Amino acid sequence: DQKEMICEGKIPLYIAGEGNGHVYLCLHGAGHTAQSFAVMASSLKKNGTCVSFDFRGHGDNLQENPLDMSEQNLIQDTIEVIKYVASKYPEQSIIMVGHSMGGSIAVKSIHHI
Repeated sequence: DQKEMICEGKIPLYIAGEGNGHVYLCLHGAGHTAQSFAVMASSLKKNGTCVSFDFRGHGDNLQENPLDMSEQNLIQDTIEVIKYVASKYPEQSIIMVGHSMGGSIAVKSIHHI
């Protein structure tokens, strides 16, 4: 439904829904993009909000050193996204959904918050 550029205009954030219900923060797998969740988002947005973003080196992400996709960089980027989403939707619970690499980064990111 909408796209925002966050983190100094470097990370694209895609939002589907009206900000109601749970926020589903979706993390894509290696070689994919946030658009991997487009079909799922069309369903989730009926009762919640679906948020996804492109990891560095993927899609429209404009991070410096886009090929430096170290685990630590991906975790740090994800933490920044989580903080932004939590401030944008302070009343909603955030449910993280990850595919492959995104699942691994999701699990490791929550330990650093």
